[in-house]
Amino acid sequence: MKLESRVPNNESKLARLAGLCLFALATLCSTASSLQAQPFGGWGIYSRPPQGFLEVPHSQALNPTGEITIEGWVNVRDPGACSTIIGKGFQSAWWVGICGTSLRSYLRGAGSGRTGGELAGGWNHFAVTYDGVRRLHYINGELANSWLEGDSLTTNSQPVRIGSDVDFEGFTVEGTINEIRLWDVPRSTLQLRETINESISSPRPGLVASWSGFGTDLVGPHDASVVGSVPGLTFPVTSDPCTTTATSLCLHDRFVISGNWRTGSDSGQAMVAPITTVQSGIFWFFNPTNWEVMVKVLNGCASTNHWWLFSAATTNVFYRLEVFDQLDGVNKVYFNYPGPPAPAVTDTMALATCP
Repeated sequence: MKLESRVPNNESKLARLAGLCLFALATLCSTASSLQAQPFGGWGIYSRPPQGFLEVPHSQALNPTGEITIEGWVNVRDPGACSTIIGKGFQSAWWVGICGTSLRSYLRGAGSGRTGGELAGGWNHFAVTYDGVRRLHYINGELANSWLEGDSLTTNSQPVRIGSDVDFEGFTVEGTINEIRLWDVPRSTLQLRETINESISSPRPGLVASWSGFGTDLVGPHDASVVGSVPGLTFPVTSDPCTTTATSLCLHDRFVISGNWRTGSDSGQAMVAPITTVQSGIFWFFNPTNWEVMVKVLNGCASTNHWWLFSAATTNVFYRLEVFDQLDGVNKVYFNYPGPPAPAVTDTMALATCP
């Protein structure tokens, strides 16, 4: 069914956000170990047929008219006929979703759909930006596609829905959504990359709303209500020490570090070199004698009340590094983008999981 063919139906608002705090973690935590690529707290789980979605009441601030950025973290699949991540009425305003495995957006109502960028395989960050001239799609901070346009954005008085759309009801993604942000400015590639692995919880220029996985607006008044039921999930925690494997590095008995790389059409997992200590280790990509990335985690709690993450690389290919603190259930993702030599990472505010 084409997206343009749907007609909105009215839904009643059934519950406020507080009701979402009581969710069934016991039955869901067994799946979380495979989802360790998302860098923030808990997230909502969506399914088709829909159990529910989050709804934000209409506000003129949610209707940017000249420039816009919509971004967020998702681990979703499309059961068919395209599926909604977030929308404000695709027939008259804006919408972002997935069709097959491709990112799709509408910014000026029906007929303005654009498709580009792949959302496949675990957690991914997406961004749709428009500066009044060009629409851009990003996946994990990399430009996936661009289009010359030049028209003003269209608006309506419909609510924003996360996991649904008033013009496309019932076509919900299957999976998880977290840290959706709406801006009334076009964020640059550098700006997207600077905050891709940070949770924004205070106002910033141009930031209209930053919704947590449970729908709270972390920077303003645009909190969401739960319509129906949206279960929640967080990473599980364990006090058992981790173990270094061929593809994951264990530091301080609690930090599990893994990664993957890509060059052209070739890709693979980062492999652990047989030289590790309590607080540092090395990864290789192509050959066990050709080391690529050195990583260390230091206890900086006495200085910054955070664990510190440092890395140095001898490569210029794309790689993604994930650091998971299994004692506190917190994950952080670092990206290196292809081209210039990889810069060193000196993150002294990496993980606020002291002691």
